Amino acid sequence: MIIGLDLETTGLNVGSDRIIELCFGLYNDSCDLVKNVTMRFNPHRPIDPKAQAVHHISMNDLLDCPSFEEKAPVLNAILGKANLIVIHNARFDAPFLRFELENCGLQAPAIPVYDTMAESRWATPEGKWPKLGELCFACGVGYSSDEAHAAEYDVNKMMECFKAIKEQGFFSGNVLSFNEIQPFQRRK
Repeated sequence: MIIGLDLETTGLNVGSDRIIELCFGLYNDSCDLVKNVTMRFNPHRPIDPKAQAVHHISMNDLLDCPSFEEKAPVLNAILGKANLIVIHNARFDAPFLRFELENCGLQAPAIPVYDTMAESRWATPEGKWPKLGELCFACGVGYSSDEAHAAEYDVNKMMECFKAIKEQGFFSGNVLSFNEIQPFQRRK
């Protein structure tokens, strides 16, 4: 099974910010969607206004949602069944999810991760890491900026790109282990 992963958070800092929305897209080895598992979580802390401006999720949207801790064992069990995890910007999402799992006393899985952002510099004219919309454009995948930054939408679009990457011969095969991916060092 391949898992497409995306999450939305209260901010940018692993350890102090929290996951508020997560989607695991469960795909077969042909990259056909089997099922989306999408959840929202009450972070029990404020959402940074800059983050909210991106994902449009407010605390009012999360008040009746479970905490991450309540769902962590189920999420970790699903992750453990994957033979590959696909993430656009793994150096953001993987450390966040790993921290949340470890904070709940769970071992993060040692599963290969393919980062569609880091491995797709070919998708931009200047060779920079592409945003998901830029990767969609390069792969011929429709993309709506109005729907973007919802975890399920982003997973579905990323996985359409991943399938195109494989079919068009751009799949590099470069992977990192989920449990070893380090976050970007942010400037203060």
